Amino acid sequence: MNRAIISIIIPTPHQSKLIQQTLNSLRAQTFQEWEALVVDDGSHDEIPEKMLSMSREDGRIKYIKRTRQNSGAPACRNEGTYFSQGKYLIYLDSDDFWHRGHFSIGLSKWSNAPSLISEFFPAYSFASNQAI
Repeated sequence: MNRAIISIIIPTPHQSKLIQQTLNSLRAQTFQEWEALVVDDGSHDEIPEKMLSMSREDGRIKYIKRTRQNSGAPACRNEGTYFSQGKYLIYLDSDDFWHRGHFSIGLSKWSNAPSLISEFFPAYSFASNQAI
């Protein structure tokens, strides 16, 4: 596999029911040169087993179990950032999903505006299908 262009940092506290859907939304992307770093902040559910299984299936998925637990999403993002290898860094919550063209759209914008340092995309609620 080529070196990842995009690193996605995913903090997860107890999201075993949704993490697989979140990661499947990454695997369905039209742009495939990415790595996902799932940073576990002290889960007491099936996260370790699910992540080890998914990382064996797909080498782009990496699992980091924090030794200091319950430090919050910012600490998890910092740790994931430390271990990331991509040119671009994106944060994703473990209960969110992305449209399959998310990376392609972002990369197109970033390559056309090299000074761009941050970008936000619209979000929708699955429950109401309304813009947030």
